Amino acid sequence: MDARAPRDGRALETLGWYDPIPNPPRLSVNKERVLHWLRHGAQPSEAVRWILEKEGVWQAFVGEPDNQAATEPGAATPPAPEPDTTDA
Repeated sequence: MDARAPRDGRALETLGWYDPIPNPPRLSVNKERVLHWLRHGAQPSEAVRWILEKEGVWQAFVGEPDNQAATEPGAATPPAPEPDTTDA
């Protein structure tokens, strides 16, 4: 969604659809376009991320070399060393 548009405004691009009524739910995702938008900084909601994980798109995104930090916040940052408290 365009942040400048009203809450129910037009979408920039339709990337797929989800129909939760049938069992199992039906969905379609344009994986190439989703990956394009993720690479350009798009941040999916929790519900959309769940769908992307179910379709394997999120795993493809976080598996890319430049996106290792996307797996978990702070995961790419090594822990700080403990301060040296011994008297030398």
